[in-house]
Amino acid sequence: MEFCDKCGGLLMPESENGKYFLECRNCDERKPLTEEIADSYSSTLKISHHIGDEYKNAIEMEKWKKKI
Repeated sequence: MEFCDKCGGLLMPESENGKYFLECRNCDERKPLTEEIADSYSSTLKISHHIGDEYKNAIEMEKWKKKI
């Protein structure tokens, strides 16, 4: 995360006319978005369950709800 040098607010990624930058929502201060900073804002999520488990769990949940 990056913080504003002017007010200390959180800088959020924004784009305008195809250019990317970090902008403070408190004071509108802008900072160029470098590749290094952009990489730190990306995240990935690996799903560790098998495809279809949600469906099986939904059926189990419906059975459980009927018991109540």
